Amino acid sequence: MINKEIILKKMYIEFCRRSAAASSAFIGCSVILLFFPLISEGPYYFLFLVLVASIIPTNFLRIYFAYLIKSNPENISPGIKKAHNITIVLNALFYGSYIGLVFFATKIASFAFAVAIIILTSITAGSVGSIVLVPSIQSIFFILVAALPALELFVIAIYQNSKEHALLGTFLSIFIAYLFIHSRQYYKQIVKIFENEETAIIEKQQLEVILNDLQRVQGELLEQKDRADEASRLADIGLLAAGIAHEINNPLMIIQGNLKHLESHIEKADDTAEL
Repeated sequence: MINKEIILKKMYIEFCRRSAAASSAFIGCSVILLFFPLISEGPYYFLFLVLVASIIPTNFLRIYFAYLIKSNPENISPGIKKAHNITIVLNALFYGSYIGLVFFATKIASFAFAVAIIILTSITAGSVGSIVLVPSIQSIFFILVAALPALELFVIAIYQNSKEHALLGTFLSIFIAYLFIHSRQYYKQIVKIFENEETAIIEKQQLEVILNDLQRVQGELLEQKDRADEASRLADIGLLAAGIAHEINNPLMIIQGNLKHLESHIEKADDTAEL
C-alpha cells in the first residue's frame, strides 16, 4: 500500500533541493536590476529599488530554510516548512509588484517594458520545473508573479484605450494558462514517478523479508538435516556395536559352556579318585 504522505514529503524535499538554484538566479537578477534599474527616474524609482532589493534577503532566507529541511528530511519542522513557503510567496509578491510597476510607469515600446516581459515569462516558465512539486505554492506564485501583472495590462488598456496593452495582456494570459495546465500535467507525471519509486521500494522490502524467511527456513532445514545425519550415525554405531557384541558373545557362550562341561568332568574325576 503506497503512503501518499511519504510521497508528498519526498516531493517537498526534492522541491527544497531545487530551491537553491532558483533562489540563486533570483538573487543574481535582482543584483543586476539594482545597478541597472528598469525605472531610473520619476516617483516610482525608489519603490522599484525597494521591491528589487527586498527579493535578495527573502531568497537568502529561502536557501537557508531549504537547507534546514534537506539536512533533516526525516523530521521536517512545520515551522521551518511554513517559513520556507512564506519566503517563496514574498518573493513572488515582490517580483509581481515591480513587474507591474514597470508596466504602469514605462511605455510599451520601451526597453524596460520588454525586459519586464522577459523576466515575467522566464520566471513563470521556470516555475514549471521547480515549484510545480508543490501545487498550492505554485498557484500562489503564478497569481502574484504572472496573473496580476497580466491583469494590470488589461486595466491599463482600458484606461488608456491601448490595443497594444490589451494584445500583450491577451498573449500573456494565454501563455500563463498554457504553463499552468502544462504544469498540472507535469505534476501528475512526477507523482506517478514517485509512486513507482515508492512501489519499487516497498516491493524490494517485501522481497528482502521473503529472502530472510527463506534463509531462515534454509538454516532450519540444514540444522534438521545435521541432526538427522547425527542420529543416523549414532544408529549405525549402535547397530555396529550390537553386531560386534553379538559376534563376541557367541564364542564366549561356547567357551562358557565348555568350561562348565570341563568343570563337571573334573568334579566327577575328583569323586572317583576319592573312592
